[in-house]
Amino acid sequence: MSKRKEQQEKLAAIWATKPAGPAQRNIAATKEKGTVVENKPSKDNVDRKSATPLGLLSEALNTVTKSKTSSTAVDEIVVLPSEKCMPSFVRDRFEFAEDPDFLSLKESIKDDGQQLPILVRPHPNEVDFYQIAFGHRRHKACQELGFPVRAVVREMTDQELVIAQGKENNEREDLTFIEVALFAAHLGKGFTREVVMSAIGKNTKHYVSMLRSITDALPEDLIIKIGKAKGIGRPRWESLASHFVGGELASAGSTSNSLKDEFDALLQSKAFENADSSKRFDQVLSLLERSSKSSKPKPSKRILKSKDGKMLGELVSNDQALRLTVKRKIAPEFAEYLSNHLDKLIAEFEAKGEHS
Repeated sequence: MSKRKEQQEKLAAIWATKPAGPAQRNIAATKEKGTVVENKPSKDNVDRKSATPLGLLSEALNTVTKSKTSSTAVDEIVVLPSEKCMPSFVRDRFEFAEDPDFLSLKESIKDDGQQLPILVRPHPNEVDFYQIAFGHRRHKACQELGFPVRAVVREMTDQELVIAQGKENNEREDLTFIEVALFAAHLGKGFTREVVMSAIGKNTKHYVSMLRSITDALPEDLIIKIGKAKGIGRPRWESLASHFVGGELASAGSTSNSLKDEFDALLQSKAFENADSSKRFDQVLSLLERSSKSSKPKPSKRILKSKDGKMLGELVSNDQALRLTVKRKIAPEFAEYLSNHLDKLIAEFEAKGEHS
């Protein structure tokens, strides 16, 4: 059984009651603030409160957030007009309109209704609106279908919202490396490193610094154009980031302009546009690695010969090293001569002061 399936079944257990049809669950909102409060458990079931859907949801949400909020209990599940719910102020993933998983979720909600509520807070700046902590995909699917959305409303600070948002992200098996990195980068602009660590579920500052080094090097618009790049992990994103400095191509010299032209042409090409996200990543990295290899100056080689044309050795020089190779089988006397006179050669070099 897949991780996602297990998660869905665990969450479905929270809603142990038999789900109603989509027409019942996604009912139209009333005029009173546009919300409909769903039925609470009957008095006959008070002695089984911990097993009710609301009791289980309260326990689950407290586990997800792991932080105290101004709301001490989850009292109600409401049905909100989807247009009244606005996304979190911190982006945590890429557009998912054409994502197969999103399309599957949308079809499921269309056929069976919304199985699980989203978590929102009253919008801090917009009266009678709400801000989503998590459940952005469920909300988007309901919005596109013209359905209202089932939600739990909780009072949360900005910090509590992003931690809840991040904790829920960590439970999704399809959240990719670069989505986590970009989410952490956006959080880092307004929150402490400790909050970022809590939100992404990592307890080391080193990991956050590693994510930061990648997103600082790469231009964000390039990341967005590539997309979530499912299956592309840390090593390959680090390889891509090594070709950039502060959001700019790191190439220098006479080839830099031609590389930039080729790079821009790739991003505007149909091949890039029509490829899936992981292949777009491959195209970009392949171009930069190929260019990096071709832009390195070729080492110069010089064959050393005696006056009579006999080969003595080979001298190879590049911008990093000078290497002299003398094969004893071909020129044993020259090899012996060099070995015996190296100390004298070094002394002559130092006497001329050419090492200073």
